[in-house]
Amino acid sequence: MIFKALKALTRKILKEEKKKPDSPFNKFLPKGNKNKRKIIRHVTKLLKKKVYKYLNLPVRHNYQWNSESILDVVLHATVRSLCIEDASNSLNLRKPRKVKGYDIELEAFPNEDTILRRIQKIGTLEWMERFERANTDLLKPFKKAKSFSGFTWLSLDMTPAHFWGDKNAKGIMGIPREKGTSYAYKYMDICVSAHDQRVTLAGSYVTQIMNHQKLMKELIKKALEYVHGEVGFYCDREFGTVPYLTVLEEMKVSWVLAIRKNSKIKKIIEETSEYPRVVWYVMGQKEKIGFWLILIKNKKGEIHCFGTNIKVDEKTCIDLVEGYRQRWSIETSHRMIHDMRARTTSKNFSFRWFLVLFAMLVRNAYYLLNKVITGICHVTLKTFAEFVKENRIKDILENEENKTVSAIKEGDG
Repeated sequence: MIFKALKALTRKILKEEKKKPDSPFNKFLPKGNKNKRKIIRHVTKLLKKKVYKYLNLPVRHNYQWNSESILDVVLHATVRSLCIEDASNSLNLRKPRKVKGYDIELEAFPNEDTILRRIQKIGTLEWMERFERANTDLLKPFKKAKSFSGFTWLSLDMTPAHFWGDKNAKGIMGIPREKGTSYAYKYMDICVSAHDQRVTLAGSYVTQIMNHQKLMKELIKKALEYVHGEVGFYCDREFGTVPYLTVLEEMKVSWVLAIRKNSKIKKIIEETSEYPRVVWYVMGQKEKIGFWLILIKNKKGEIHCFGTNIKVDEKTCIDLVEGYRQRWSIETSHRMIHDMRARTTSKNFSFRWFLVLFAMLVRNAYYLLNKVITGICHVTLKTFAEFVKENRIKDILENEENKTVSAIKEGDG
């Protein structure tokens, strides 16, 4: 009897397992292969195809270099945080094309002039559209698996990419003096705050003539497509103005942000004797918006101000402010993008923005890789990029060597 009951229970469990949908991340894994290196190589090859197919460059019949060769140099520069010229030179020095039977070494990768000329043929708006399509494709498994379910905190930020060149170049904006410059390119993006899934859900460049509130609304709409459940936003103090907060209220999302101390808030602090304190605060003169102002004193005696539309009291506000530390995830994200972004002295706006977009896509592909191989192993960002590049270098050297030998033989004949 016990044996029959166990057998029936086993059948029931197996039946239930069959009903469970297969994880969308599993489709990237090779079947029947348990070698970690081969699994990672297989997955990175698929991810590379997913990204590169949206970044194809214009090609003519007489072009020496295809789109993939150019993007591989950009990838090398991105991972090593090199300028494009250094990346091209280092690859050609390390991996020249050697022709069998001849004492000849040819370049295996395009030079910086070729790369710049080919990439800037595509305008900024088209690069933006391509980025959105590529990013949507990369995030599709996260969306299908409902990875961002329940209450999800997202981080919203506007980040400067410091610029030391001509202040009249296209897209340059003024910023408070930092790192020896008062000028920068800027971009706005939204990423997931969870420490293990800091994927960028939406992003765009920012210029002075753009409507920043309209752009913010569009990015929030895109980000919400990937979240199943309620959403909260951790925002930088830069968004602590009536126009930005009005957008957040219109989108009906929860939000928390650091607040700058103006004269009105300083007066409230002077009248406060006990911390933490929560008061209802109305910002603005003509256009107004109200929210809960949280005043907290740290161990050093410094007073920090936060604003939120979430109803809190003196007890619950501490947990909310502690959670705000997760906003540093987007700072980590920006640091990763900055450390990875290829360097250039070019003033071409399309080219510079392409380098930022490319870094974002590589980083998102990296997070997807580690999601796919969860339980198998974990790889670092640089290891991931080396795997992507490793396959390509091998293919280039083999294919180009055969082409060169054939061409030389035809010339000798």
